[in-house]
Amino acid sequence: MALSAAGLGSMGKTIKIILIVVIIFIVMGAIAFFVGKYLGKKDEEQGDKGKIPAETDWGRELTQSESEAAQTHAKKLYEDMKGLNFWQRDMKIYSDYLASSDRVFVAAANYFDDNYGDGDNLAQWIDDESYTATNFKDAQKIADSIIERLAKFGIIV
Repeated sequence: MALSAAGLGSMGKTIKIILIVVIIFIVMGAIAFFVGKYLGKKDEEQGDKGKIPAETDWGRELTQSESEAAQTHAKKLYEDMKGLNFWQRDMKIYSDYLASSDRVFVAAANYFDDNYGDGDNLAQWIDDESYTATNFKDAQKIADSIIERLAKFGIIV
């Protein structure tokens, strides 16, 4: 079973082809990795800010009352969550916010992000809070509902 010179020649050609294919896959994989990394960083820079339904900016195309309601919701939520909180939550603030229209709901989240978030969006703030000291039995359900609704508009934890 000796290998002939012709057999070694064709075997070398096959190895070269396999090596070229492997190198092509490695290069394509590296390109895909760096392009994906670039696109991910680009998305990260834009943040998790949701868009107002049919609108692009929280302060434009809103009526005066919608804009004021969004600002009020954002401020009340921030006031209730800021600092270390071991006391009860005012769940009326959260349930009122949850009951707002889609436009006001998203506008308030964007206003919160712009003015109070300190790098975290509203969904992250609400998720980080503890509702165990609140005697309102549905406190965690309301918080989870807000987070779920925010996710529907692209504002995720």
